[in-house]
Amino acid sequence: MTTFRGIVNKELTPMDAFELGRVLVSLLPSFDKPKIIIGRDARVSGDMIECALTAGLLSVGADVVLLGIVPTPAMSHFTKLYEADAGISICDSDGLYNYNGVVVFNKDGCLYNGSIDVEKAAPLVISEEIGTVTRKNDSIFDYISFVKSTVTSDLKGIKIAVDCANGVYSIIGPDIFEDLGATVFAINNSPDGKNINLDCGTTNTEALQKFVVESGADVGVAFNGNGDKVIFVDEQGNVIDGDSIIAICAIDMKNKNQLNDDTILLTTNSNVGIINSASDNEITVLETVADHESIADEIVSNNYSIGGEQSGYIVFPEHSAVSDGLITALKMLCIYKNSGKYMSSLASSANILPHVSVKAKVKPENIDAYKEDPLIVAELRQLNDDFNGNGKAVIFADDDGNIEVAIEGEDLEFITNRAQDLAQLLELKFN
Repeated sequence: MTTFRGIVNKELTPMDAFELGRVLVSLLPSFDKPKIIIGRDARVSGDMIECALTAGLLSVGADVVLLGIVPTPAMSHFTKLYEADAGISICDSDGLYNYNGVVVFNKDGCLYNGSIDVEKAAPLVISEEIGTVTRKNDSIFDYISFVKSTVTSDLKGIKIAVDCANGVYSIIGPDIFEDLGATVFAINNSPDGKNINLDCGTTNTEALQKFVVESGADVGVAFNGNGDKVIFVDEQGNVIDGDSIIAICAIDMKNKNQLNDDTILLTTNSNVGIINSASDNEITVLETVADHESIADEIVSNNYSIGGEQSGYIVFPEHSAVSDGLITALKMLCIYKNSGKYMSSLASSANILPHVSVKAKVKPENIDAYKEDPLIVAELRQLNDDFNGNGKAVIFADDDGNIEVAIEGEDLEFITNRAQDLAQLLELKFN
């Protein structure tokens, strides 16, 4: 696995981080003074996990470079730029401050996608071979230069409302938009270590939707706390999710002959509307499972030009081996400006079907029971048969131990009622 995540001091402790540092060095081709870079997001626990992880790395002879608070996707760029043997981001994509995690990048800037055996730690070294620590506090400027190098247009004349999720883009996100000529209104841009992703960002866009309308902005941009996702809001306050973003970008790339093999990679949870829209534009859609490692690995390995998921995790391998929320935002904003359309009109080209998602609380031991339950399986199959290609219903376990019912279709009232009914049935049977 690539990510170690959990509630701090319960599922992810300093002792865990220390041992993980030792294990990660054991995965490297050589134990001879490897160079490991570490960045983190704005969580209050970041310092603690960083210290413990660093101690583990040093104890087995690795040299560590601490970059401070930087976006998680920046670590993909930095691992190559600084010629590190591996990169580590201490972060949690969408969780609140009491969660944290560790994400590992290999020397090529890709997410490490192999197995990690916590029983196989590198041996402690003798005193004179203990690693050293250096701090590089200006790395963020290298990232800013890199991101700006991906831009194909200025943003003059655009009014942008930005929700920074009290995370890593709280300063540099609005600044970059302004540097490119946009007028920027920012909210949730005062991180204190405990307000990251709190009622804001990509997982809660209500405040941004309201703010876009009240401020008269042309478009809204919502990031998540560690910077690997982005969601848009049009001038009317409607959400434009990751599926729509992928469709808009893919159609633009196809029209410019920049879409390799005229193919995009989505997940099994992606909206049926984007598949129909892609087909209308002679774009082939391939699917993978909805986890970041699989998405990033398949896109990079197969040289697809774009792919991702509804959450706003979108990879442009031309620029990065992982999803970078700021790069995606700039791609979309440049397309928007050059289109001469309202954002709502641009988004309509994606033909995304209305969709709803309802969580069901079940006992932990029953988290996968729905897969084998005859009644649930039959209900789900019948619902999908009834849609006849104009909708889709899926059930899956989320990262927080809940079951989620996600349904899309042309009739919002119908799919809302059916999602609620299925969620209640799941809770009745498995809670």
